[in-house]
Amino acid sequence: AMRLPPPMSPKEKPMADAMKKVGPANAALRKAIEGSDVALLRENTAILKDAFKETEDFFDDHKVDAAENIAKDARKLVETIEKAGTGGRWDSVKAEAGNLGKMCASCHGTYRERFDDGSFRAKLPG
Repeated sequence: AMRLPPPMSPKEKPMADAMKKVGPANAALRKAIEGSDVALLRENTAILKDAFKETEDFFDDHKVDAAENIAKDARKLVETIEKAGTGGRWDSVKAEAGNLGKMCASCHGTYRERFDDGSFRAKLPG
């Protein structure tokens, strides 16, 4: 039998929607880095900051401090990336974007669960 996800809670939906924006924003961020495009960088760092703030709030509501801290650190890293990019420090932006990807992977490895239908949900304790 397929293991299907339970219905999404009202608090989970905004975080899930925000997370779906991270992949495209991160891809656009890489494009901004390749082209040294400050406008594209700003547009997508705004999306990322909002998504990570939504994730922080979700994990705060569920008292998962470690995941909340990862999201908070990711948001701060995106702020650092934005500042470096607007300052023309593209080598720094590229390095920090790699660190951001590692941060996302570490959180997903611990706090994201994949179901048999291909969907994902936050993995919460208890």
